[in-house]
Amino acid sequence: MLDRHEVGSSNLPRPTKSPKMYYVYVLYSTKYHKMYIGYSSEPEKRLLSHNDERNTGWSKRYQPWQIIHIEEFEAKSEALKRNLPRPTKKGSNPHNCFLFIV
Repeated sequence: MLDRHEVGSSNLPRPTKSPKMYYVYVLYSTKYHKMYIGYSSEPEKRLLSHNDERNTGWSKRYQPWQIIHIEEFEAKSEALKRNLPRPTKKGSNPHNCFLFIV
């Protein structure tokens, strides 16, 4: 059994806070064949907000969205620098744009 002094000791290891990660994500609307590229520290929450009926932004018009690609970065600046290709022809398959990213 530990005494009170041992429990409160500053010599005990403290849990380390995991670093905040940033993600570049690609959403695809199968209904409208549209893509949306964004970044977030919580991509799953961002997907929910894009699909929320209370959404008033551009992405509301093309709901529902699904994540088709995601990349992880240690720094926000790295995520913002990441340029992803975008389809240039109407009706092109967005999955073809990301075949090189494996």
